[in-house]
Amino acid sequence: MNPLVTNSVINPPTLLALPESSLAADRRETPRFAVEAEVRFIRCKPGISELITGEIQDASLKGMRAVLDQPVRKGEQLQIEVRTPQHGQFQIEVQIMWSEVGVDGRFITGCEFCSILTLKQRAHLQRLAEVSFQSLHRTAV
Repeated sequence: MNPLVTNSVINPPTLLALPESSLAADRRETPRFAVEAEVRFIRCKPGISELITGEIQDASLKGMRAVLDQPVRKGEQLQIEVRTPQHGQFQIEVQIMWSEVGVDGRFITGCEFCSILTLKQRAHLQRLAEVSFQSLHRTAV
């Protein structure tokens, strides 16, 4: 049964309702939801900070996939900042798990959060997932 459909009513995704035990599960078992938001990856080097911009494609409690304008290296740890005018911002450190060049020459990148999301960070992702869900549902109708 699809958890997003109840009695023929389509429900938005719920990140907050996922059990804590899912945090320890294999990343493929962690539900991912479409999320549309701009993201900035911050690479800190001695005396300099480099910003890498992109868009989030999907996210879960454990990580996210984003399309970036510049390459990143597998294993690299970077700070990210997710900011939207409607929902504020949050920051968290991520580790790059994989990255590949897309057909448009941009870099599709999978990353894992280096710490468990706080309740505030979960709520932020939840709001972004709900907005993306509503946008996709309006388009499909």
